[in-house]
Amino acid sequence: MCANKSKPMVVDAERIQVSKRLYNTVRSFMDSSTKPIYPWNIGVHLYRTVMFRKHKWILIADVENENITLYCGYFEVTCNVAYDGKLRITDRGNIIEIDTADPEAFKYFIVPSEEVPYAAPISVFDLAEKLKMYYTVAAEHMKEHEEEKEKEKAEETTQ
Repeated sequence: MCANKSKPMVVDAERIQVSKRLYNTVRSFMDSSTKPIYPWNIGVHLYRTVMFRKHKWILIADVENENITLYCGYFEVTCNVAYDGKLRITDRGNIIEIDTADPEAFKYFIVPSEEVPYAAPISVFDLAEKLKMYYTVAAEHMKEHEEEKEKEKAEETTQ
């Protein structure tokens, strides 16, 4: 029998306490359906950004700077897609940064700092993945839009 068999490990969750308002914003974003029939899943392309909006939050994908930000007043969560999903949480002047490419990122959870009915921890890793999904949709649209503009220019010069 082999004495040094490897076994699964257990690590403690790391809780990131945020204000009630930021927690509810993130929860609203995470719980929102991604079905295209809902208005918050229709992005508006303006210059180099695409904006998605729900009554509790605004999500802006800045394709040029490779980031996407979830806003609610002066609270925000930014995911920098260029750096494999570095997440920056700004809450009441406090800034928390988490590298979601780090293998240990799965253990971080957002929790409210005060009582919120039916609150459950929100995975930072899952939040970054959903933000990146919206960013990808925006970036693909921008790329298609640029290709269409180039095609139109080429057609104009051949006429």
